[in-house]
Amino acid sequence: MASHHHHTTQRLQNEFLSCPRCAKPFKDPKALPCMHNLCKACLQLHIDEEMGGSRRSSFTCPVCKTKIFAPDPGKPTGIWANQFPSNFVIKGMIDAIAVGSPELASPPGVPRGRHPLSKSASVDRDGRPGAPASSSSSSSSSSKNRGRVSGMGHSVDSAGSVDLESNPEVSEVWRKVHELRSSVQAEESGIVASLTSLNQQRDDQERAMTDAVSKLQDIINMRKAELLDNLSSCFSDEVEKLRQRVQSCKDNLQSLKSCEDLLRSVATLPASSDSASDLLESVTLQLEEVQYRPRPENPARVVLEYDATSVYKVTEALASFGSVHVEKEGSAPRPAPAQQPSTRPQAGASGGPSNTSHDSNDGLPSYGAVAKVPGSSQPQLVEKITPGQLVTDGQGTQIYDIAVTSTGIVVMTVYGEKLVQAFTAPKVQGSKSTRRFLGRIELDTEPRCLCMLTQSYAALVGDMCIYLVAVLWDRLELKKTIPTGKMYTGISAYGEDTLVVSCQNPVCVDFVSLSGFITETIDKDRASSQMLFKAPSFLASTPKDGLLFVSDVQKLLCVNNAGKVKYEFPKADGDPLQNAQGVCCDPAGFVYLVDRGKRCVLALSARGTRIADVLTSKHGLTDPAAVALDQQGLLYVTNDFMEILVFKVY
Repeated sequence: MASHHHHTTQRLQNEFLSCPRCAKPFKDPKALPCMHNLCKACLQLHIDEEMGGSRRSSFTCPVCKTKIFAPDPGKPTGIWANQFPSNFVIKGMIDAIAVGSPELASPPGVPRGRHPLSKSASVDRDGRPGAPASSSSSSSSSSKNRGRVSGMGHSVDSAGSVDLESNPEVSEVWRKVHELRSSVQAEESGIVASLTSLNQQRDDQERAMTDAVSKLQDIINMRKAELLDNLSSCFSDEVEKLRQRVQSCKDNLQSLKSCEDLLRSVATLPASSDSASDLLESVTLQLEEVQYRPRPENPARVVLEYDATSVYKVTEALASFGSVHVEKEGSAPRPAPAQQPSTRPQAGASGGPSNTSHDSNDGLPSYGAVAKVPGSSQPQLVEKITPGQLVTDGQGTQIYDIAVTSTGIVVMTVYGEKLVQAFTAPKVQGSKSTRRFLGRIELDTEPRCLCMLTQSYAALVGDMCIYLVAVLWDRLELKKTIPTGKMYTGISAYGEDTLVVSCQNPVCVDFVSLSGFITETIDKDRASSQMLFKAPSFLASTPKDGLLFVSDVQKLLCVNNAGKVKYEFPKADGDPLQNAQGVCCDPAGFVYLVDRGKRCVLALSARGTRIADVLTSKHGLTDPAAVALDQQGLLYVTNDFMEILVFKVY
């Protein structure tokens, strides 16, 4: 019995309880992540030999050559072995065997220094430890006897297999070994499956990242091409303007030469003659015409501006373009980073200076990842302003055009009456925001369109004139009447000292200074000499980009300040507008246009592509006409000429 017990425990120790490096029973066994075990001293010796004084964070397992990462690679390599966990199961099994068989501390028949799994030991086909070579030979000599041989407490068959059920201690340890083996095999299967899944995820996410970066590069290349085109166009426009001014100077010189010739003729005539007086008057008129002809300043240079805020936002967006983290099984997904509030600059409702243009198809907004796109959310009705309910005398109830100041005051021209009036900014009372009647001015003629020239000055077109009105916190004041000699319809601010106005007789768009001089007229395409407009009405402008947006019956024209058409909406093959009316721009370059015939307000990108029908009849529009934006991004639309609807469109 002692001999068979000895062979069983020896096989158990040879297979599971000996260090694969020193071939001795484990002493303080350390478990590696690859599930192999080594003595602490053997593991440290292996680490020292492999590292050789180098500074790495990993080494290979001496059994399976798997790369093993140190738990704390910052510590000296001489104490790395101590960082790995001890295998208390193996230590417990060694202690249990030592208690039952102390002589197994150095197994008999196995020379010290030789691995127990060498030729001195064998394993049967079931994976259980077999007898030593000497026992195997003796067993084979008695192979003819296949009967079972009874022993003291256990039995051994003639082939040398052990009946483990006869020894309770060995049977219990054997059972634990098999349970541990099953657990380790299941864990190994799960790890292999996770490894396969991670490899697949890595390939998929590398492809996705490559595609995203490729799209970002396409966007940057498109923006570069657009800027280069704008730069070339701007140079060409300024050169053309200077050439025209050179020709104007030549014309002036010719006029002055004619004046000299006339003066020589006058000198030969009697001073009291009527002919001399007529010639002198003619010379004087020509001199005044040359003297008071507008002389714009020459451009010093053409500048390609890089807005600091926009550059910062793009850099911020690239910094947060992606991040890498590990999610453990069963843990909650990592929350997405919160978006920072937009810090983009705002402009007044007059379509003030805008930053770099933006197209919804770009994927990268001009103001970073937080830029808003019209139509990206459902519009919400914020307020309804009804002039008929705010005035007391029954006048000023019908609306022609509107503008909004930076403080939220709504200014409107009155349809069919010689009035301009305003309503205060909203005040919150309870759960509602209320307005009151601010005041009105009675004009000499009936006004039509208006715009905000500055934060506190409005400009209105009347019959053969333009009115400048101060919008104060408690009243309106007429500051100036500018005679123009033309019947203008639409108006927009082009800086603080220039207005751009539309005219239907003759058909054109003029740049008018506050002194009343027409500094530029746009009516024809300078390349083809074709008329640009049919009946221009409402218009908006972005002085920083030098662009004008003109509503013209069934289309919207975007032209620069030299008369070059940037785009036409819709294009020749597109569905025409039924009746283009009010138009305005937001700081990001989006254009809002009223199609009165289709009872909608649609949004266009900076390149003239249709983004969405932002407001339609389902939002309560029955007859829209004028439109304006305030600094909070609220969209004001006149409806039925009797009310103003205020929407939050994004």
